[in-house]
Amino acid sequence: MDLDFSAVMHAWPILASLFDYLDPLNYMDEETYHSMWMSIFHTMFQGTLARVGAGICLFYSFWYGTYKQKFGIGVLFFVLTTAFAYFGSVARLFGLGAH
Repeated sequence: MDLDFSAVMHAWPILASLFDYLDPLNYMDEETYHSMWMSIFHTMFQGTLARVGAGICLFYSFWYGTYKQKFGIGVLFFVLTTAFAYFGSVARLFGLGAH
């Protein structure tokens, strides 16, 4: 059986340009990119927004895990609950978060 990869080889320049287009470091410098993600981290995992997100994810964890009987989605929402509840504290412990 002979496989023909010529179509993939013709699509490679398109995929390479797509990766270049999606690369955020082509549009901003590294310091701006880092500060953007740090501000998103501080917004999502600190304070009231983290508590609201954890509460919503815990509700959906029980909803999908028990009522809808979809165990995988329930576990996913429980993992998100844990992330919202504890990532801010772990970041402060390692000196990454706001004190």
